[in-house]
Amino acid sequence: MKLSGNKKGKKENQKMEESTVEDLVSALSLRKDGLMENADVIETYPLMPPFSFAVILEEKDTKKPVYIVDEIPLTKTEREKYFEIKRILETDLEAPREKETPLNSFRRQFPFIRKKHPKTMRNLETVEEKLITYYLERDIAGLGIIDPLFYDPYAEDISCSGVAKPIYLWHRKYENIRTNVIFNDEDELDNFIVRLAHKAGKHVFIHSCGDVDELFDDLIGIGVNYFNPFQPEVMDVHELLKILFEMNVSASSLFPGYIGVVKALEEKELLLDIEQQKSL
Repeated sequence: MKLSGNKKGKKENQKMEESTVEDLVSALSLRKDGLMENADVIETYPLMPPFSFAVILEEKDTKKPVYIVDEIPLTKTEREKYFEIKRILETDLEAPREKETPLNSFRRQFPFIRKKHPKTMRNLETVEEKLITYYLERDIAGLGIIDPLFYDPYAEDISCSGVAKPIYLWHRKYENIRTNVIFNDEDELDNFIVRLAHKAGKHVFIHSCGDVDELFDDLIGIGVNYFNPFQPEVMDVHELLKILFEMNVSASSLFPGYIGVVKALEEKELLLDIEQQKSL
């Protein structure tokens, strides 16, 4: 009898889950944006259903195919809630564990962070909660606006020519095809490049002369790993403890003559001492 009851409970839970998914799909489908009026739909297939789909259009005037990433948009209220939660996550999220993907790390930590901040998801419907979570995963653990493209089984290559220019996709069926995905802001594109470098296990290196130690916090914030060069005669040596740097001796300190050489050697000892402190 007890075993039978467990089976019945499992079936009821399964029905509830299926019902929730159906309701979610139905509710979100009502909020999809209208597509281009001057084009015909050739094909539609899921990317991250029910939140994002690929829609292949054919422009009526040029007869060329166009790739549309069709995502469910956030309402004004949802967007405000999204930014509120995103600010909390950017503070509370910890680095992924060894061999843990950013997405798995996000999904492991997110429920605990929500419990710490119970007001964040209060008064949200299931549809709103799921949609906000989708965008948080996309923008924090994923690759932002181009993330849906990585879930397209037909995508072989993604190319971006700069700000305010559409991203192109090399598609197995339609070859080189223009998308509706665009980086409209230069800072947005720069930050994306830094994130992409880090996800690929690369380091970001910046070269800048002069007194720029006041920018170190901002440079660290956008993901810069190494700074070059350091000029002790114009910069605060203690700021170096915040960031890795490539040591160098200023060429200007080598002149005039012997006094300059002595000064250069003193600077070298200072830099080595700071590097020793950083390693501790």
